Amino acid sequence: MELNQPFMAPFEPAKDMRAVIAGEGSADAAKVCAVLERIGRDCQTEGRLIYSWWNFDGLTITALRKLAALEAAAADMIVIAVRDREELPDAVVNWLSQCLAMAEFRPRALVALLDAENGKEGASNVIISQLKKVAEWGQMDFFANGSEGGLEAALHEGLVPPLGNSSGRRETRGARIAGRSLRGAAQ
Repeated sequence: MELNQPFMAPFEPAKDMRAVIAGEGSADAAKVCAVLERIGRDCQTEGRLIYSWWNFDGLTITALRKLAALEAAAADMIVIAVRDREELPDAVVNWLSQCLAMAEFRPRALVALLDAENGKEGASNVIISQLKKVAEWGQMDFFANGSEGGLEAALHEGLVPPLGNSSGRRETRGARIAGRSLRGAAQ
């Protein structure tokens, strides 16, 4: 797992994977990095997991939101780290909408990392519902921690997209939610 740096070797779509993370702040970094490390370790390939990080506050600035949308549209995976909120902030919703509207949009997975310790399950359900819709519209697999058959099960069962094969995104499938189709059919 590496932060994208200017001196890095060129991105290799057949081996490497790009992830764009949007979070509320540095308090989310440990949780996100643990998940990214687990994905990288479980993939057992020689590719790199390259990521960039965007704070929710930065997404309120139009120019930064556009830059973040360009990065997310070219990524393999988008990770949203949210804590203690009733719903996604408008800036995040606008950013995700902007990503979906881009012709070059290609992410294969949307991962929600929610603060499961805050006891606000109703709030988490609203955010999960919002992100499930985004995943469906973008034809992405959706994974969330704390949900039935969620992120931990997906990591354990190898359902999170592997490193590499960025260009091999399947266009004909519906979004999966922790391995299940939105239409209710098992995949």
